[in-house]
Amino acid sequence: MVVTFTDANRLWFGDTDAGFNPVAVTITSSAGTLNFTRTIEVTTAGQGTGNVTLSGRADYINWLLQDLTYTGNAGTILVQINDQGNVGTGGMKIATMTFTIAPLILEPV
Repeated sequence: MVVTFTDANRLWFGDTDAGFNPVAVTITSSAGTLNFTRTIEVTTAGQGTGNVTLSGRADYINWLLQDLTYTGNAGTILVQINDQGNVGTGGMKIATMTFTIAPLILEPV
């Protein structure tokens, strides 16, 4: 199964106080690999594995995520975003989202 994260499936996040400061994103797949072909001033690790980490400006990471592809079986994808404390009050904040990947079963017509 191949899932692309474009258009309606797009992953996007925002952090109003991060500005141009770097944020960190970790994407973990339970049953497949994560790939992207775009690169732009984002430090990446784990390309082609089930655990990808990204560090850089939020707008650059969002642009890179438009090209994310999941290849594997049904499972889950966990996305964790860490603002690294940056400018806002209250120190470091972490947001977590989990997506279920399941095959679309169409009934015969």
